Amino acid sequence: MSSRDFNDIIDFPQKIALQSLNIDVSKPFIAIFCAQSGLSFVHKNAQNTAEWVAKGVAKAGAEAAVFCVPSVTDFIFGVSAERSKFAINKFVPLYAETMAQSNLFDGFVFVASDNQSVSGMLEAAITCNLPSLFMSCGVMPPLKIAGKNFGLNEIYSFVGAVKSGKVNPAVLPDLKSAIADGLGNDYKSYAENSAICICEALGLAVSGVSTVRADTPAHRELALKTGKQIVEMYKEKLTPRMTLSDEALKTALCFDVAMGGSCTGLTTVLSAARLLNIRFDMKELKKFFQLPRLVKNENFDAYAFGGDGGVAAVLYELAKGNKNISLDYTAYDMKPMSRSARPSVSGETILPYLKGTTGRCTYLSGNLAEDGAVAVSGSQTVFEGKAIVFNSEEEAVNAIANREIDEGCVLIIRYQGPSCGFNELRTSLALLRGMDMDEKVAVVTDGRFSDFSRGLVVGLVSPQAQTDSGLALVRTGDTIEINLPKNKLNVDLKAKELNQRKRQQETPELPLSDNLKAYSSLFSSAEEGCLIKKIQ
Repeated sequence: MSSRDFNDIIDFPQKIALQSLNIDVSKPFIAIFCAQSGLSFVHKNAQNTAEWVAKGVAKAGAEAAVFCVPSVTDFIFGVSAERSKFAINKFVPLYAETMAQSNLFDGFVFVASDNQSVSGMLEAAITCNLPSLFMSCGVMPPLKIAGKNFGLNEIYSFVGAVKSGKVNPAVLPDLKSAIADGLGNDYKSYAENSAICICEALGLAVSGVSTVRADTPAHRELALKTGKQIVEMYKEKLTPRMTLSDEALKTALCFDVAMGGSCTGLTTVLSAARLLNIRFDMKELKKFFQLPRLVKNENFDAYAFGGDGGVAAVLYELAKGNKNISLDYTAYDMKPMSRSARPSVSGETILPYLKGTTGRCTYLSGNLAEDGAVAVSGSQTVFEGKAIVFNSEEEAVNAIANREIDEGCVLIIRYQGPSCGFNELRTSLALLRGMDMDEKVAVVTDGRFSDFSRGLVVGLVSPQAQTDSGLALVRTGDTIEINLPKNKLNVDLKAKELNQRKRQQETPELPLSDNLKAYSSLFSSAEEGCLIKKIQ
């Protein structure tokens, strides 16, 4: 039901209530959901951005109301916040659906940049199936330290560099002053911007929103344009379930792989597919991972990427290089996405499509990942080493910082999967990089990983350790075999030994709050998109 369904007589009290709030019920009614928090520099300007979107809605002859959803800042509060952050954003669709039904909205604009916020909002857009667009809070300007530009996430690596003696601790005050006025997403990390980039690739955002600098005239102009465009989409009755076809999701997945791949990007597409009853699973990722990488993650720069054509240019190269990639799905402006795609400006940031080359992601399976896993690697494609097992990232961080790990080992960081909050290994991987250890060890987790590491990292291991899977049965000292060319991830143990360990297995007590325990009982695995389980 929407505001168009008002009955003049029966719904008269509701109309009077809205009119008391200066809302003209004769006009389309657009909800602007923004991820706002006074403790989140990513969303520091979300409210201001939402107000510019509202101005665009008003200019197009419609009414707008702004609502806020939680924005948890894991960058500040670390691993415990990361667990809560993933879980709380999985409830955004429930909140949006409740507000849509209660307030008779005609469309949504979702204002956010943080990956988990955007991912939860995309699920909300599909669930509510009202005309929907996404607007980012923008990208943070470079942090200038000692005359050089740094990204926000690179600060994590400074900790490891200081620990290893590579960097003088005297530089730390410079970090503090550099970040003082920052707002928006990290400009040096595709992974941190992957969800909003995918929304743009799906045609659910005005071209350029994923790479625009925060709080600039260009940013405000895109917010205005988004507000105007959502009213046009309402008039055309263009909803997510009409535009998010099988082709659109496959192209978005191809886009993410071409960008170098990110755990959040992959799970965002998988969850959208499940909601749309489009069958994707981890095994299908293998064929997508054969695509070449068109942007180098280690040199990613959101401003250079956007200046070279951004998302639209990557889509253009994909469609030009692979006839199986379609851009015929509908974009935000109600034209085929192929009309939005365009060649790169300089070709310096966005690479040409080279057949026969592959990206950095690899699908793995074996007795440690019967339902699959995703690996990214630097120079090493085959790795064998002794396991060092950690049941939390906090344990791993302490061991890394205290130099308790050896070169050639495999760090097993488990109980990080969806049932435990689906932690992203940010601090541990950044420490390894800062200490120049990331290419000397391998990391295996059932959680997610960012693009911190230059070494071999395996994530999204499924089934997760919480289910007493093979990952839960690994012990320190076991030999782990990772073989990317053969798509294998195994522990060197016979099935008989694994079965015996499973009979003896006792799941450790995990530091989960009652809220997280409730969440874990409601939501599915990574392979199934981490969605609310269907009631039989």
